[in-house]
Amino acid sequence: MSLRGFLVVASQDASSRDRAVELAEAFFTRWGRGAPEPLCLADVVAVCCDLRSNRNHDEGPSHANVGRWQILAFDGWLENAHTLIDELGLPATAADAVIVAACIDRWGWTALDRLFGEYAFVVWNHQAKSGYAVRDKGGVRPLYCAEWREGVAISNLPGLLARLPQVGEAIDWVAAAEYLCDAETRAEATLFAHVRRIVGGHALAFSAAAAGPRVPYWRPATGVVRCRPDAAAEEVRRLLADAVSGAARGAAFVGAHLSGGIDSSVVCIQLDRLVRAGRWTADRAAALSMVYPGEACDETPWIDAVATRIGLPHHCFGVRFATLAELRRSTLVQNYPIAPQHGTAEAALLEFASSRGGVVLTGEGGDELFEPTDRALCGALLAPRDWAALWRWLARRWSERPPLASMLGKIRHAVEPCLPRRWSARIHRWRDPASDRFSCLDPRWRASIPAEVLRGPIDFPRGARTLSMGSTLSLDWSLSWEFYHRLALHAGTELRHPLSSVSLMTFCNQLPLALLDGQEPRNRVLLRAAALPELPSEVANRVGKAEFSQPTLPILWQRLAEQIGSAPGTCLDLAGAYRVRLPAQGERSIWPYESLLSFHLWWSMRAPHA
Repeated sequence: MSLRGFLVVASQDASSRDRAVELAEAFFTRWGRGAPEPLCLADVVAVCCDLRSNRNHDEGPSHANVGRWQILAFDGWLENAHTLIDELGLPATAADAVIVAACIDRWGWTALDRLFGEYAFVVWNHQAKSGYAVRDKGGVRPLYCAEWREGVAISNLPGLLARLPQVGEAIDWVAAAEYLCDAETRAEATLFAHVRRIVGGHALAFSAAAAGPRVPYWRPATGVVRCRPDAAAEEVRRLLADAVSGAARGAAFVGAHLSGGIDSSVVCIQLDRLVRAGRWTADRAAALSMVYPGEACDETPWIDAVATRIGLPHHCFGVRFATLAELRRSTLVQNYPIAPQHGTAEAALLEFASSRGGVVLTGEGGDELFEPTDRALCGALLAPRDWAALWRWLARRWSERPPLASMLGKIRHAVEPCLPRRWSARIHRWRDPASDRFSCLDPRWRASIPAEVLRGPIDFPRGARTLSMGSTLSLDWSLSWEFYHRLALHAGTELRHPLSSVSLMTFCNQLPLALLDGQEPRNRVLLRAAALPELPSEVANRVGKAEFSQPTLPILWQRLAEQIGSAPGTCLDLAGAYRVRLPAQGERSIWPYESLLSFHLWWSMRAPHA
């Protein structure tokens, strides 16, 4: 298993490298978890640290050396590790870092096409004195870089890069404004002006002299795959089994988060099948659930329906929010805002998995994975065999609008996802020309934002949580993965997302609309079929999910009030700028509250140094 932080610095200046090692070791020591592991080579140094809060299982080396290639740092897990081990002739217990190094040594650059899973790693070529920083195809594991005249630094922790004196903690005010508006638009931007994100499916080439281009090494497959529904369901079943098996590999304990929805239920069922097939031991697996007695969002009936169908031990936990003091300390240590805050309500569940040195498998990504992209919808227009499915899909979108909504609004809601992004943005500006996502900002802050950013369209209806087989690979969803990674670092427990499997995503993205849609709500035909017969009918036929804002918002608002009251005054008066905005969002939306609270926690602790 893996939950590592790392810093890699390539520079011809020996003093810069030595200083980077000192800063990285001091940064990781503050976590109070694993001991930093430095690796010093000519022109490049790397410091890695195990950030799990409980380490009762050896996760393998932080570094690996095979042939010409040295893995300087590796964080994550390989979904197809077993297949690669067989192809390479490696021991069955080979660590993922060793597998990656062996792949690159045998197949060179094309080895990246063979890697699937969640990973961020840095590899160095001894002979060429150059290397690559690689982020996984789906952008699940974070990766960042910073450049200066004499070198380049790479890390999966932006706050660590900002601590380097050559980089600094200067704020990117445009990124800060977008963060608070929950509307980030620039794929490479972070809250630090000189720290940049390496996006999913890209690799950064670098040497001791300078960083090179960010090269895309993978793109989603296009085209349509025609097959029978039973064949498609069987392929989805196989891909799901491989994804869950890969996510469980190397862990001392695997807890599947069972929330009562189809996505989490399918992950639990797949884990139970591994146990029944003898590929995993029952004492190292369990279903873990959050319950909210007396609240409208309690999903105990659906959770119990699944738990009684599978043989996994089942543990339920009540809400325990991380305290404000715990959040402040974690924010201070990470040196970056921690979000989403509402995830800390699951502190008891995460602590249970952490106490066993385990990982938690989540169903995140399933809703988005099985929704059609605009490309699939436009393709259906050109395929007469798909017209009936397209009509059913449009009718469903129509029915989602309130009965009293305007006719024009219903048409727009139904048709808009089929349109290119620029047309969708024009419709939004025409429909609501007076809207301004930055109207709540302090005027002095707003004046520093480029005009093109203020005018730029934000595609809210096409964001991360709607039509997302395509947006799973977009900035919106990549930011969500990064938020969950920071939450995992806070809890010291690794979260893995089997439904983010690029193999599964690619296959589903190529299926025609007629096969995915049918007459079922939410286009979940194949996911249901893959989980039968264990999936209960009451869960399989669910159309919506519970809204968790009811128990979450009061504590978030209380913490926000406490933080605003105790925060030192700033020249931008962030609290005053946003007090008006938040109530207007409506009580069902927790994201603006989370963004503001996490930003305030971070800002109040860094203000003396700003």
